[in-house]
Amino acid sequence: MVVLSPAVLALVPGAIRACIRVKMFLPEAALPGWFLVVAAPFNGLLVLVIFVALAQVAPSSLLLAGMLLWLTAPLVYLACAPIYIRPIASARELRSLRHVQALAWALALGSAACLITYAATWAGRPLWS
Repeated sequence: MVVLSPAVLALVPGAIRACIRVKMFLPEAALPGWFLVVAAPFNGLLVLVIFVALAQVAPSSLLLAGMLLWLTAPLVYLACAPIYIRPIASARELRSLRHVQALAWALALGSAACLITYAATWAGRPLWS
C-alpha cells in the first residue's frame, strides 16, 4: 500500500491536468471537459482519506484550512462544468477557462501556504529556530 499510494494519488491529478491542457489546445473538443468534470470529485475523495488521518493525529486550524482549500481546488472545475463540457467558440470563453484555472491554482497555492505554515510551526514552535 505504501508503494502504490503515490502512484494512485498522482494518477487523478495528472488526468485532470491533461484534460485541462487538451481543452486549452483543442477548445472545440468536449470529451476532455467531460473527463475533467468526472475526475475532479475523485481527486477530492482520494486526498480526503489522507487528510482525515492527519487531522486525527494532529488537529489544527491551519491543517483544516489547508485541507479544505486543497479539496476545493479541483471542485472549481466541477462547479464551472458548463464552461468545460461545451465547445469553445470565442476568445471570451477561452478567457473564462483561464480564469477558472487561475482560481483553482490560487486555491491550491493558498492550501500549500497553510500546509507549509502548519508544518513549519508544528508542535507550537517553528522548525527554523
